[in-house]
Amino acid sequence: MTYNSYLTISLCLILFSCGLTPRKIDFNDKELKPYWAAAEKADRIAFGFSEIEKDSKISLEENSIFENPYDKMLHIYGTTSRTIAFESPEKGGLKWIGEQEIYSGPKRYQTPDGEFNEQIVLTYELTPISGHKINELNISYNGERSELTGNNNLTLEIVRPYIKAWVEKE
Repeated sequence: MTYNSYLTISLCLILFSCGLTPRKIDFNDKELKPYWAAAEKADRIAFGFSEIEKDSKISLEENSIFENPYDKMLHIYGTTSRTIAFESPEKGGLKWIGEQEIYSGPKRYQTPDGEFNEQIVLTYELTPISGHKINELNISYNGERSELTGNNNLTLEIVRPYIKAWVEKE
């Protein structure tokens, strides 16, 4: 092996061992209890988010070499995919500061980047994280359904029938 190969492998090992990349963690891991408690305080269900499935694949992002508007983030993959952002206040516990949940539908559509399944995306943020309006539910649709495309005023009432149908087909 060359010097560059050793250097590359060493850097990768350092990054993975220092917590700079999300690490897999089980839903029932005691380390996640404060996260679930913080998320429950936020009343996520009232914002339109679904329950988190106990058999979801979960990764915990704790440290980053990049400056982020959050301190910790859960990446959760089950029937839907979602991210949940948290702050770690100096004194006491975690605080839920935002969530994004993505529902994938059955129809496919073409983009310059390839073919994708249609999606409904729910985003709620207490602090600016991804550029959406804060303190309100933001709903977007990616796909070719004319009744949803280009509608900047999507509501839960409009998208719930689609979400329900898509989840039931899983």
